[in-house]
Amino acid sequence: MRISWPTEWLMEDWPEVYNTGVTEPWTQQVVASLLRASCKSSVLELGSYLGHTTTWLADVLAQSVHVRPVLRAVEMDHERATATEDKLKRLNTDLDWMVHREDTIEYLKRTKPHQFDFVWVDDDHHADHVAEELELLIKPTHREDGVVAEGGLILMHDVFGPHGLAGVCARYGGVCIDFPRLHSDGGLGIIQL
Repeated sequence: MRISWPTEWLMEDWPEVYNTGVTEPWTQQVVASLLRASCKSSVLELGSYLGHTTTWLADVLAQSVHVRPVLRAVEMDHERATATEDKLKRLNTDLDWMVHREDTIEYLKRTKPHQFDFVWVDDDHHADHVAEELELLIKPTHREDGVVAEGGLILMHDVFGPHGLAGVCARYGGVCIDFPRLHSDGGLGIIQL
């Protein structure tokens, strides 16, 4: 199994889009490595942007030994959701994937408990919004109602920078790693349940 660019076209595409806010490829590689190492099979991505990290996640899941791993992406912006779908179609796998065009909070409110075991959070970077997402994902006072299964992983992008997401991550028992940044925000938050 490889941990490298999932496809040549994604690697070729990256230099043109990194200035627009796409997750850095070294962060994407760490996220993909954690997904592979954890052997998780039901992945939720909150905020797919242009589908680059989604492609990394889908590539790992497509190589999975699980019967039919699941990937769900939630992206409110129609053009971004379409870009994500185009990238997933281009991978040409039989992975069970879907891109939902809606607000992440609304999606999480109607999602069944323990439906996902790996979550990538990279949408609205306001601390209050991310805290509300984490509250729904984890449900600290009622773990049986949380969207993420026991033993699951929640990874967060852009924890360092002006938005204060490192503090939000820490409040939910997470740790943060600061990687080289391309913009004012960057780094990776990790919460294991």
